[in-house]
Amino acid sequence: MNNTDFTTHPSKIILTVSCQDLIKRKRFKKFEPYAVLFIVNLEEKKLNEFGRTESIEDDLSPQFTNKFIVPYTFEKLQLFRIIIFNKNEGSQKYDSKNIVGIMNFSLGEVIGTKESTITKKLIHQTKPNKERGFCTIKAEETKKKISIISFRPIGQKLDKKDFFGHSDPFLLFEKQKKGTTDEWEKVHQTEKKTNTLFPKWRIINISLSILCDEDLDLPIKISCYDWNKTTKSELIGFFITTTREILNKTDEKFYLIHPKKQRRKKSYHDSGKIKFKNIKKQEEITFLSYFKMGIEMNLVFAIDFTASNGHINSPNSLHYTDDFSLNQYQESIMKCGSILSNYCEKKKFPVFGFGARIDNNISHCFSLTGNSEQPEVEGIQEVMNIYKKVLGWKNMRLWGPTHFAPIINGVAQGIVQNTNKIKHQYFVLLFITDGEIEDFEETKKAIVYSSALPLSIVIIGVGNNSFEKMKTLDSDFVELSYRGTKAVRDIVQFVPFKESRQKGYEELARRTLEEIPRQVISYFERKKIYPPKNDQKEK
Repeated sequence: MNNTDFTTHPSKIILTVSCQDLIKRKRFKKFEPYAVLFIVNLEEKKLNEFGRTESIEDDLSPQFTNKFIVPYTFEKLQLFRIIIFNKNEGSQKYDSKNIVGIMNFSLGEVIGTKESTITKKLIHQTKPNKERGFCTIKAEETKKKISIISFRPIGQKLDKKDFFGHSDPFLLFEKQKKGTTDEWEKVHQTEKKTNTLFPKWRIINISLSILCDEDLDLPIKISCYDWNKTTKSELIGFFITTTREILNKTDEKFYLIHPKKQRRKKSYHDSGKIKFKNIKKQEEITFLSYFKMGIEMNLVFAIDFTASNGHINSPNSLHYTDDFSLNQYQESIMKCGSILSNYCEKKKFPVFGFGARIDNNISHCFSLTGNSEQPEVEGIQEVMNIYKKVLGWKNMRLWGPTHFAPIINGVAQGIVQNTNKIKHQYFVLLFITDGEIEDFEETKKAIVYSSALPLSIVIIGVGNNSFEKMKTLDSDFVELSYRGTKAVRDIVQFVPFKESRQKGYEELARRTLEEIPRQVISYFERKKIYPPKNDQKEK
């Protein structure tokens, strides 16, 4: 779970609408079509008009000039409806009598295609099988350039805070709130480094709009804290600078000052120093620009079938199903899968289970299709169907223990074996589990190894467990390592279902998927694979 990564800059998407072979209704004396874009509000179950195009007279295949600029959020299911109307003479109002056809789509569905374009049949408002022509939606990212700054902070001779060791330092970046002199807004927090007075943190990439409101002279407060597990983090010291100063003083040290120590000791000089290395200011590479290049996303499901879920036929079981509501596993599959599947062109998803006893053999990795050679099903609804079908297998019993490593290693092995085929592919492995993992060290080893691969691991914790070990795997603040080998990227995101679901309909998907764009970018940047600067798709 990442509460302090504020580096993602929201994108704006330009939508262009065109139609082909519209069917003119007999009742229209004059034909002058135009398009209205509606936002679909699932919670309130209503349509909100976003905007409309111009009307084009006597054209059955209009290409509308007026475009729609909409905000884009990867982790949100953004649903829209386009309705093509025939213009009502002398009035700006529209009514159902003038509807030519209707098309529903999600923003992710458009962006997830190689050309960022979809074409669908327009449907009649009451007769879905009646043809009304076709509608095409094309998505483009706005051309506004976003500048980012990247640098690596390094600490020197920090004050020792821990009685039995050194310090566990991390940095907190805050910008001064506009119109104030002593109010600060948090913009970024580094991971903590363990037991050191000479920390070297990861390279930070952050947009200038987030760091300093694109004002290079806006004061920035950088504080160094000693992390404590059971008590509040303790201040080591801070300094105030500006983005311009960081850019210009590449070799200079910034002194950390602890105000209380400075007041008490006349001989006090500082509590350590911070230097910034590898400083660069550049144009931001966005998640969407990689889809322009033609990357393909792949989604893999891993579902927990351990006994701690409770007997399948008990209403208290996490695997209990009925015809009236979704259980937590089904809701997780549907909410997160529906968003991620938009970016998967093939729509074929391998679905694995773990922790079950099948034919008296305990399996930590089995295909829900029953065929290990063909573990894929087509579409999210088929994932839902096969999950429910497996619950009825007579030769299957919920068992245990909870092991993650076999599935992670299996997916990683498949990626490595197909290295030549997956230059521009990326995989998301979605675990849904109710318990703590019991192969923790092996799982850490598998994650550290997989961190160099085009893979993100998302873990949804269902039920009421505390999931302490899962939180450790989600290494936003502590670098994950196995026997001295550190993960090259943070690839794990853990979210407790119950905590997120209580905060609203969209919160589970938002928290589960929010880190994936950053993880995709970090992988391709590390491999030095960049989108073409001319915005053309790579051949």
